Amino acid sequence: MLILLLMIFSLAFGREYILKGELPESLKPFLKKRISERVYLLDLPEGTLIKQSSEFILEENVKLKALRIPNDVCFPYRWDLKAVGAPEAWDKTTGSGRVYVAIFDTGVDYEHPDLKDNLWRNPDEICYNGIDDDGNGYVDDCYGVNVLCYPNGYYDPNAPGCTRPDAYDDDGHGTLIAGIIGAVGNNGLLIPGVAWRVKIIPCKFLDSAGTGDLGGELACFEYIKRLQRDKGIKVVAINASYGGEYAFSNIQYEEIANFKGVYVTASGNSGENNDEIDFYPCNYGLDNEICVGAYDGNKKPAYFSNYGYYTVDIFAPGDHILGLYKGKYSNTCAGSLVSSSGTSLSVPFVTGAVALLYSLRSDLPPWEVKREILLTGENSESFDGKSYTCNLLNLNNLLLGESSQKMCLSTEELNFGTLNVGEERTLSFTVRSTGKKDLVITDVYVSDTAFRVVKEDCLRVALKPFEECTFQVSFKPRKSGTYFGTIYLYNSEGGVRSVKLYGEAINPENQTPAGVGETPSGGGGCNTGINFYTSALLLILLKRIFKRRA
Repeated sequence: MLILLLMIFSLAFGREYILKGELPESLKPFLKKRISERVYLLDLPEGTLIKQSSEFILEENVKLKALRIPNDVCFPYRWDLKAVGAPEAWDKTTGSGRVYVAIFDTGVDYEHPDLKDNLWRNPDEICYNGIDDDGNGYVDDCYGVNVLCYPNGYYDPNAPGCTRPDAYDDDGHGTLIAGIIGAVGNNGLLIPGVAWRVKIIPCKFLDSAGTGDLGGELACFEYIKRLQRDKGIKVVAINASYGGEYAFSNIQYEEIANFKGVYVTASGNSGENNDEIDFYPCNYGLDNEICVGAYDGNKKPAYFSNYGYYTVDIFAPGDHILGLYKGKYSNTCAGSLVSSSGTSLSVPFVTGAVALLYSLRSDLPPWEVKREILLTGENSESFDGKSYTCNLLNLNNLLLGESSQKMCLSTEELNFGTLNVGEERTLSFTVRSTGKKDLVITDVYVSDTAFRVVKEDCLRVALKPFEECTFQVSFKPRKSGTYFGTIYLYNSEGGVRSVKLYGEAINPENQTPAGVGETPSGGGGCNTGINFYTSALLLILLKRIFKRRA
């Protein structure tokens, strides 16, 4: 289904204008055609000055652009696809059946009507005859493989987790992932994926509880290596919607680094700062790896999403995502879709982006694909200190090759704590360039004179993509009280970013000296508020009173 949307490309499109109302005699020589009663198309020479009149309306003839909107009946409920600019991107490409992506997960429901046409089918295997027909070392791998069936290096149909020899989903997680990447689009069924057309190769190494181990992931890597070696299938991306806190693994690191495609993984769901914990595979930070965090329907960091200024590359939708589920299909959206949240669901948006980009530019190396995805994202100050780019995935920007200045700050605020009046404390923050254009900060403004910039290494310096610089800000209070300020950074394209500043000042002359008013014991922390001199005065008064009575 095609929907016409108004898109203004140029104020001088063909120098054509539309006039509605009475056509003045002075404009009749420029009449191109009469559209309808009292509506005319004019072709005016450049520089023509028209005096507006109450007798007509004159407007430029703007372009109308046909955008591809799928006829999938549940698409209107997918806020996430609109948030990443999918409808605009689909006007450029909807993907290609010649692009292959792998999903390492719990498998995929390859019988689902909204998925099956986009799932890779092994053409050399006879399904369920118990034989390795194509001699690739895997029995009945018709729709990917279940590596849980090979605990000892050979096929064991009775092994734990070996429900089927191929990658049928017995949990549901992998089917959700597959639907986001590549549910068949514009087929009149449920939802479209990011890529309407793509070939998905599932490898099941997670069991029905969603758990697996490194050995299983390595077995999945081996499977796609054999597909390339034996069948010439080039997998351009691996969707790895998993991770955990464990020690750095050289084996996993090297396996991902040696993969000739883009490895997309999740930041985690514990709301922690990955810069401060060992969360892998996200934290490897490889040139061909993208770690994805989750944002909510307001384009703010999801409360559960892990983050990291140095470790989490980009954010994508991950909160209340409606998706496909294993064995769940009916004639209604409510009966067919499930709502789920997590960074696992953010990852496939980026994997789908890789598939779309490769459908247009198949010659790109993985590191350049990563660079394009990161630098063309939608920049947001809400992610300062939480992301390497402070960018949100934007499919339309990606396919356009959008280029602008963007900045990502290491923090949203600087808190100087409590100082004595006249004392000074200096804190710093980092600015990173995260757009395709060099970032040039042209001006800095601080809203309160108690705060001042003491180091301006960033000012009027062209920062290339991913280059950094540092601002140092000092706080020197003039009098006691609470101070609030803001530092504003302006770039040469008119963009602005800000950091909130806080500080507290006290006057040491007005403070009670330490120890005054404290009881000698002090053990229980109780203070009577009566010192030695007060006690002596009370004793003298009492003596006088008793003396008078005597």
